Parts: sequence; structure tokens; C-alpha cells
Amino acid sequence: NNGDYVIDGGAFYADNTLIFAHDVGENGKVFSFEFMPENTSVWHKNVNLNPELSKRITLIEKALWSDSKSELYVGGTGPESYCSDKLIAGSKLVKTICVDDFVEKNNIEKIDFIKLDIEGAELPCLKGAQKTIKKFGNKCRRLLLLNRQASRNRNILRTGRI
Repeated sequence: NNGDYVIDGGAFYADNTLIFAHDVGENGKVFSFEFMPENTSVWHKNVNLNPELSKRITLIEKALWSDSKSELYVGGTGPESYCSDKLIAGSKLVKTICVDDFVEKNNIEKIDFIKLDIEGAELPCLKGAQKTIKKFGNKCRRLLLLNRQASRNRNILRTGRI
């Protein structure tokens, strides 16, 4: 909606980021989280092709997680990428950030919508977003786009418990 502040977790090539930036209008903001270099390269190209929207978008090149102190191992590419707190052959180490710390550190006045497609890290991310979701209450509408690796987290959608 016009004026909304959106978190786009797992922004990939910025396709949803750009749709959100269009929809939030000049008074809205999109916080786009993507850290995979092969994705951020395309992300920058796509955002640069839309200069009228780019002013509304901020890229955060860290992995969303339950805290901002961890380091995760990531590997694979595109839809086959994965994230783990344990070393996996061929993976690389990345720094994490949680939604609560990001919102507090950047003095963000509201969050209206959260989209997550973060390769199985949706549940840890939600644990690190509890304060933000409580703070903004009913104004924060949530949409979770879960990939096949996150299907084990189905129960959270049924129970609503983080």
C-alpha cells in the first residue's frame, strides 16, 4: 500500500523488491535483504534500470536470522541455495542480522509487511522479529513465502507460535 514500509527477505534479483517499491509510493520504503553475490549483482542491475524506484529501496547484504551475532554457512545458487549454522562442504560464511536489531538500529518508524523466502531460515528470522511484530501490532501484515526446505516449519503456520 502507499506509504508502507516493507521488508523483502530473500530479495534474489529484486523482482519483488521493485514491485513493492512501486506499490509503496514515494512515501514508502523497501528494505531488501540479499547477500548472495551472484544475486546481488543482478539485483543492482535491475534496480538501476528503475531509477524512479531506487530512492525507496535499501539493500542490506546480510542473512536474516534470529540474532545479529551469528555467522552462517551458505552454499548453492539460485533456488538450490541453502543456509546452515553448520559447516557444509562448498559453503561460505556470512554475517547475520535480525529484524529487531535492524529496525532499532535504523530507527525505523514502522513495518507494515514482511515477505520471507530465505531458504529455510524463516523460523529463525521470525524469532528475531518478535519485538518488531509486537511493536507494530496489527499494522504489520505478514506474508511468508516458504521454500521446500522450510516445509518442516509448517507447524508454525498452523499454531502461530514462534
